[in-house]
Amino acid sequence: MIDPDGRVEVETSYGNIVTVSASDSYSADGNYQYNGQTYGSSNALLKANPTIVDDRNMVNVSSTSQGPGQAGNVTLLYGGLKGTILDVTFFISGVPASNLQIIQTVYTSEDGPAYGKYKFSEGGETYRGFVDGGVNGKPGYTGSLGKPYYYSASVLLGESHWSNTAGDITAFDRPTERTNYKTTRFETIIVAVNFNNTGTDKILGAFQWGWNNFGRVPITQNITLNKSASPTALKIIKADYPSYKLK
Repeated sequence: MIDPDGRVEVETSYGNIVTVSASDSYSADGNYQYNGQTYGSSNALLKANPTIVDDRNMVNVSSTSQGPGQAGNVTLLYGGLKGTILDVTFFISGVPASNLQIIQTVYTSEDGPAYGKYKFSEGGETYRGFVDGGVNGKPGYTGSLGKPYYYSASVLLGESHWSNTAGDITAFDRPTERTNYKTTRFETIIVAVNFNNTGTDKILGAFQWGWNNFGRVPITQNITLNKSASPTALKIIKADYPSYKLK
């Protein structure tokens, strides 16, 4: 389907809809081309057949400071939360950036191993928070030295495909220590690295998940993508990486 603005709504292999420019192309093998870059050969992102609009999984990303032509869209392509595993892929378009990355924050109750230096109280409980894979997180794993990124540069190559203004990124996690804590909360944040050559990263979307009762009760099995990160997540990032620039 092509609307009056020249956009095409194309159904993904997993039943969601990606809205893209009418000048982009789709091949019968499920590959998708955007601005000369081919996506989908490894994970079959798109079907060839256009279909009707269904934007329930789309989050518009916009800011008054972006200027014309610099807003974009984030679409949940496929995957989600299944049991104790997070495995979800998003497609991003219309966002000028050097790359995509994931930042993931964690906070837990104090009844298990004490990771993280950031402490706060809420509802009569005290929690510790840290950037997952970061300087104050669990010893032995560092996502990206000097930045709060979840993926190292080498791992990112297999989890994201990017071409200047469009691409995809997968968020994957299999938490193993949730059973140590009465409360475990994750917040997964998609960021545009060096947004519009500003030297600052930009939040494109964020979602929360986790468990209560020592990993027995999930707080959700759905991905609800918000336009920004929560105040708690932003405070955790600031505490662990005070010089990191994020908007």
